[in-house]
Formats: sequence, structure tokens, C-alpha cells
Amino acid sequence: MATDVTDQGTEMKTPRRIFHPTDFSPSADAALHVAIDAALRFDAPLLVGHVVYGGRSYWEVDQPNDRAGVEKRLREHVAEAIGAHGEATLERLDVTYHVIEHETAPAGVLHFAHESGIDLIVLGTHGRRGLRKLILGSVSLHVLHASRIDVLLVPATVEERREGHLLVPIDFHERTHAVVMKAGELADAYGLPVTLLHVLDAPDSSPLRTGEVLSAEVADLDSVARERLEEFAGVLADHSEVSAHLVTGRPQNEIIRWLNRDDVRMTVLASAGMTPTERLRWYPSDRDLGEEIRWAVGRVTERVAVRSPVPVWIVKRFEEEHAVFDVPDGMDEAAAYSSRRQVQG
Repeated sequence: MATDVTDQGTEMKTPRRIFHPTDFSPSADAALHVAIDAALRFDAPLLVGHVVYGGRSYWEVDQPNDRAGVEKRLREHVAEAIGAHGEATLERLDVTYHVIEHETAPAGVLHFAHESGIDLIVLGTHGRRGLRKLILGSVSLHVLHASRIDVLLVPATVEERREGHLLVPIDFHERTHAVVMKAGELADAYGLPVTLLHVLDAPDSSPLRTGEVLSAEVADLDSVARERLEEFAGVLADHSEVSAHLVTGRPQNEIIRWLNRDDVRMTVLASAGMTPTERLRWYPSDRDLGEEIRWAVGRVTERVAVRSPVPVWIVKRFEEEHAVFDVPDGMDEAAAYSSRRQVQG
């Protein structure tokens, strides 16, 4: 029995402290501009940091850097980006600079975010340690999976789109309402109309693709999906202009196809559409993730994050779920994620 979405009380909060870790790569440059824009829109302080270890920059290992040198570079890096946003930005923006010492970059990012009360991490998707064009950089991948707070991933090739829609793919699992509420906040902050998208991944979608008459089962799914889309569109009606679309196909492929349209500026996704309990029913092998299944992103979300041409806001916190991921003694969150992914194979 479907839950009445208008009665759910999940309260999502806009980011109050934004953290942008940078490696000074082109991808980080793009992410910095998005982070500055977000800080201005949400009237939130922006913390900009760079991870070093042993007095040397983690990414620039061929260049010795002391803390003062790294902080100077951070300030110059941000000043250049602020200049592109106009002189008034400097007066409005509350920015601080941080040299983070840790054994690894992912662990440094996660530890700093936790200790500093951050509720949004803005990352470039392809850093200096990335592999191929369509593969997330190693740092971004670790942070994406292990972070307990929202992550905003920004591709290096992102185009500045002041106009456009906020694309919100939804799957009607329990976390959908929280994502829709976050979409409402983003629509308000960015002044964007919202496009709700549900991909009907029917057991046998071939009749639809070939134009034949739908089977009774698929027609039933179609009817229910349209009804649910309208319910969620109603939730957003007070925030923005809303359109709802139902398509059939493989979810990640259809979402990417929509993201490649010229009229999409940003997308927002749940870290995983299913709750941990739902996910284990469908994917028993994910039990190897242990309690970290609470935070790890799902298959569709990761594939979309890798291929998206626009920023991807990934919602990681769901207030109706109270499980806590206990990191084993002596192991940071990123290392715990890596070890469990190895077990998973």
C-alpha cells in the first residue's frame, strides 16, 4: 500500500556549512565555482581545503610544499574564482582556508568534514589521480561512498547553465520523499523549474519499445507510476513549476539521456533509492558492506554520477533511518569502505 506523500514529515535542511576540497586540477576549478555559487545561494560559509601529508601536497607530490605555501595557493586559487563572480561576491562570501594533514586524501576530506560540522561536500569528479574520462577520480569515489553527508559532484567539463531545469529521477522507494523535499529546497535556492522523471524498468519492456500493445501487467505499472508521479508533483507545486515524465528503459541510460539535454542544469539523487532493508532483499551480496550499506551509493546513482555532464547532488542523510555506521577501531571511514568493497568483489 502506497504511503501518502503529503503526510510524510521528513525535514531536509539546506546546507549550513559547505566544504570544497581542492587538488587545483581543472575539475576542482569547476567544482570551486559551483561551491561559491552554492555558498552565496544558501548564505552558508565556504571552507576550502587541501590535503597534505608529511609537509607535502598529496596531489603535487613532485613539489615540496609547506603549510604557508599551500595556504597561499589556496587563497590565490579562490581569489581568481571569486573574480569571475564579480566584485560584490567578495563582500558576501564567508570563506576560510584549511591545510589538512592526514595519511590519505579521502580520509582527510572525510575527517575534516566530520570535525567541522560540514553538511555539503562539493567535489570535482576527475582529479589528478583519476584514471579515464568516464571514471570517477579515486578521491571522489571514496568520498562519494563513505561520506555520511550530502555530496555535490561537479564534472570538469560542466557548462555554465544559468537557465534550465532541475532533473529529479525518482523510483518510489521509501527515500523518494526525502529527495523530493531536497529538490524543493534546491528549486527555491536556484530558481529552477523541476522535472520529475520515473523510468519504468518493466520485467518485459519489449512490447513498449516495439510499439505493440502493452501487456496488462506493464499497463498496470504504467498507471500506478503516473499516479505516484502526480502525487510527488503536488508536493513540489508550492516550490516551483513542475513537470512529470514517465519513460521505459534501463534507469541509468534513460537518466543520462535526459541529463544530456540542453535544458537540464542540475540533478538530485538519493545515494540509493532503497533503504538498507530493501536493498538487501534485492541484492543479498551487499550484506558484505555491513553497516556501511547505510551510506554507500547504489548502482544507478554511481553510474549516473560517473557520466553526468551536469552537477549531481547526492542526498546521503535520511532522518527516518537511525542506523549508525561504526567504523572499526583504527580504521578510518575511507579505509573501511575500501576493505568492504574488496570483500564484495
